[in-house]
Amino acid sequence: MVNKKKALGMLVIVLVFAIMVIGCNRTGASSLEGIWIAEDGSELELNDGNFEVRYDQIIIAKGTYTVSGDSKTLINTHYNGLFLDLGPELYTRSELEAILKSEYDFPIEEMDEFFEADFLDYIDQFLDEVFEMVVFNFSITGNTLAWTMDGIPVLSYTKKQ
Repeated sequence: MVNKKKALGMLVIVLVFAIMVIGCNRTGASSLEGIWIAEDGSELELNDGNFEVRYDQIIIAKGTYTVSGDSKTLINTHYNGLFLDLGPELYTRSELEAILKSEYDFPIEEMDEFFEADFLDYIDQFLDEVFEMVVFNFSITGNTLAWTMDGIPVLSYTKKQ
């Protein structure tokens, strides 16, 4: 009888510890794996160092991510041309750059060369922003993923069941 009470007591201690661990903030790559839903309904799928952002079942962007402690680094590798009136295909930076610069490749006679240089710089700046490396901190509490940058909350996601 004493052994049964001791075993039951140990089981209770283990269960309480497990509940405490599950309830605490978790970080690391494995805790990020899965599909996360933002307040606007967009989905972020994280899978083995790769991510996809979807809205209304359309892939908006995809790329890679790395995790170090509670810091996560995202790099977009593809962006949906739908938002640039190019159709729903995904494009790399070099593909978008070639398309955008060829779309706006006006003859010099029709465009002031300073304007043309400014416009091509604008395209480069736009692409730098779309494909820039983003580093932020994250925490997971229960089924909520919170992103912060410089201590400021940026995004919040709920894990899809």
